Amino acid sequence: MPAEDLEGARAALRDGRLADLLSVPECGWLDVKSGVYLLDDASSAGALAKDVAGFANVPAGGLLLVGFSTSREHDREILEQVRPVPRALVNLDRHRKLIRERVIPPPRGVTVDWIDCGNDSGVLVIDVPAQPSAGLPYVVPGPTRGGAAGAVSVG
Repeated sequence: MPAEDLEGARAALRDGRLADLLSVPECGWLDVKSGVYLLDDASSAGALAKDVAGFANVPAGGLLLVGFSTSREHDREILEQVRPVPRALVNLDRHRKLIRERVIPPPRGVTVDWIDCGNDSGVLVIDVPAQPSAGLPYVVPGPTRGGAAGAVSVG
């Protein structure tokens, strides 16, 4: 049975029922990536931090899923297929550390998990729960002219 809301999607993921997410559209609480965040690349690492901060700033939080493909239907991206990514390209601890260091203030309760799909591949699940309003807004340091993250601007 397809997941119909954020809690249904979280339950499906906890139970390893990835197929329950197929046909679900990307929305305010769901963002899907077909490829991994390359944490050695400043732009990709920044995208991860911005994606997490974005969900930390919405009332319900949200899910970032890496390892699905989507198709476009009526101006919406619909989860179409589970496309596991290589485990060797995903370092869960580095993802957690980057989120803690780059999202200001660090959001509470964010989980970074792996669902093994066999053959040394799987799906990366980043779950950003609802955050206390006292922490708002969650921001990411913006790049300086040299391309490094700066302490003066935010993204």
